[in-house]
Amino acid sequence: MGVQAGAPVRESRRHRTFLPEPQGIALFASQLLVSFRANAQIHMLDLATSRSRVWASTPGTAWGLTSSSSRVFAACAFGPDEDRHLFEFDLDGRQTRDPIRCPDGTGSYLAHDGRDLYLSQWYEQRVFRVTQDGEFDLLFTAKRGICGIAAVDGSLTLLTTADEHTDDYYLERYDPTDPAAGGFDVATIPFRARSLVWTGSEFLTNHRESGEIVAFTLA
Repeated sequence: MGVQAGAPVRESRRHRTFLPEPQGIALFASQLLVSFRANAQIHMLDLATSRSRVWASTPGTAWGLTSSSSRVFAACAFGPDEDRHLFEFDLDGRQTRDPIRCPDGTGSYLAHDGRDLYLSQWYEQRVFRVTQDGEFDLLFTAKRGICGIAAVDGSLTLLTTADEHTDDYYLERYDPTDPAAGGFDVATIPFRARSLVWTGSEFLTNHRESGEIVAFTLA
């Protein structure tokens, strides 16, 4: 993309959400699926009209969301210990398989590149590839805590921070076919962002504290 490493992202617009603290976001055809920190539902949102409806219910907050051409995936707390589990839905919001416990009961943000599903862990800073059999293959460990992940043109772009209480957030890029090569910084984000989606032309993230979905490109 010809970006300057460490340059701030360029915001293009903000969309205020109808509930506070947006958490997970995923593309769903021409619309978005959005979850909220204090709401055990996934909502379908049309940014052009601001119309929304409940798409599916979850056992708790959907901390991370992503979609493929035929499935939607969510990372949610589940069970007596509230371990994080991976949930799978069809395009009508019906659960298609039993929840799969995430490694060490921990998992947050998700991405799908059209072939593979990826799960990230914030504090452990790890990224896994999820197999068709529901196994988790460790790919790499990021430089910072992971608060979003997106598949972009064959690479994985991570939204990261070393201190979630600051406004120092970064985009890191990794090659999933060569994870041993490590990642590199491509941009900075000057607010406490959560989740990351690549639309094909821009990124979307949540500024959770302000209750906004933010669209941006790389400077």
